[in-house]
Amino acid sequence: MRILFVDQFSEIGGAQRCFLDLFSAIKERGWSVQAALPGRGPLVSLLNAVPIACGPYRSGSKSGADAVRFALDAVGQMRTLSGLIAKGGFDLLYVNGPRVLLGAALASRGRVPILFHAHHFLHRSYWAALAGWSVRRDIDRVVACSEFVAGPLRRYVAPSRLQVVHNGSADLGYRQRSFEPPWCIGIVGRIEPPKGQAEFVEAARQIPDARFFVYGPAAPTASAYYDRVRALAQGLPVELLGWQEDRAALFARLDLLVIASQQEGFPLVMLEAFSAGVPVVAFSVGGIPEAVQHGNTGFLIAERSSHALASEIQKLMAGSRQKLIDVAASARTLWERSFNIGRYQERMIEALHRAARP
Repeated sequence: MRILFVDQFSEIGGAQRCFLDLFSAIKERGWSVQAALPGRGPLVSLLNAVPIACGPYRSGSKSGADAVRFALDAVGQMRTLSGLIAKGGFDLLYVNGPRVLLGAALASRGRVPILFHAHHFLHRSYWAALAGWSVRRDIDRVVACSEFVAGPLRRYVAPSRLQVVHNGSADLGYRQRSFEPPWCIGIVGRIEPPKGQAEFVEAARQIPDARFFVYGPAAPTASAYYDRVRALAQGLPVELLGWQEDRAALFARLDLLVIASQQEGFPLVMLEAFSAGVPVVAFSVGGIPEAVQHGNTGFLIAERSSHALASEIQKLMAGSRQKLIDVAASARTLWERSFNIGRYQERMIEALHRAARP
């Protein structure tokens, strides 16, 4: 099988790491991948990608200028992808983000089947309507990373064409923690407002006997937010450590993982923590409650604020160590049963087979 892979980012985030995990299984089957990506991120060299136009756009609401730029980007994507399709002999067009979905749909025109891998919740907006139009018109199969993400897509996609495949992670090596001070508490992800690093650092101000680590690169459109997070961290036991390639070493250092996002599809970092025996403390948003059951496989916080986050962490630090050990063990069992990388690869390979017409 020949696959044309298109993504809206060339920086490595959760959605891109999900594809890289699948990429190894694709190569094992002797299939080939041609990638088309924007920017100059590390994925460009990893996948020997062809350049396409796409943003960058900031997260959240978009301006009128963004809408105009999006339309121009979609036309540029259509031209580039049409040229690749015309001479590539591809069996499948794999689209890994909604911002490149319209350009891919216009480029395919039914010549190559399209699989859209949805990692983000499509809000009721102009952008969601465009993605929905593309899905209804030209997309052969949709894979959603969680039931939450699948929700709005059910308006556009017949049940036979929509499949939920939860993300899976590699085994990072389970280790039982002692949970002794000073605790090491981390947050992992692109540094941008929806990920909640500012709330994490503000919570750190309220918690004694702990060290705090912010892992991840600054998002290309969020330099001002990065500066704000760095300023908030001044004088606190908070370190900004950037992107960490060695995930096992990252999690080996932590006693707690915090997910302070305002919205999440189904974060891969949550599953990595499960595999490593690190308890997860998360705002109860998006697809997170599909894996984190409060007091069983992790801890959920209803109020999305730094005060509520600090309060929950302080409660855990003052509570039973055995409870934390039991929660980490339950999460590891859930990971082994449902969210390991082998299960994820198997289900995604099956989805690729179904999407690619003979």
